[in-house]
Amino acid sequence: MRKLLLKLCLNTIAALPLALTQLIGAFLGLLAYVGSKHYRSLFHPRYEAVVHTRNLPLKLWEAIRASGMLYSDSLWIWRNPAKALQLVEVQNWDVVEAAIGEGHGLVMLTPHLGGFEIIPRVLAQHFPATILYRSSRQEWFNEVVEEGRAPICTLFRQT
Repeated sequence: MRKLLLKLCLNTIAALPLALTQLIGAFLGLLAYVGSKHYRSLFHPRYEAVVHTRNLPLKLWEAIRASGMLYSDSLWIWRNPAKALQLVEVQNWDVVEAAIGEGHGLVMLTPHLGGFEIIPRVLAQHFPATILYRSSRQEWFNEVVEEGRAPICTLFRQT
């Protein structure tokens, strides 16, 4: 029952307009950070390390909201692939075409969330794409992810 309720909530969020989906994602990112000591212990030191290494301004609360939005954006992309593709701006596509034209295939490394959800859809408009990823430890979430990604990609699980 819990699994069904979680999937229903995620599908409901994904069905909303993008701006509202992102607002909910930002709120959930804040809620996760404030409510989970474990999440804070993972997020905070990694964020600070990047900020200090790259000499960036510290914008912790913006980063926390953005991390929640990454999840909600993924849900929205899975539910609204055509709308998502209309929002994409591709630069230097000629580099991709040249690499594919050489006949050796193309390996792209993307961030786990965000770009990982839209890039395969862009590529699949032009040629077949195979996506490798590591499964979540939560089986119900794997089902959600595979349902969202399955229409455009052949999925392989990394063990």
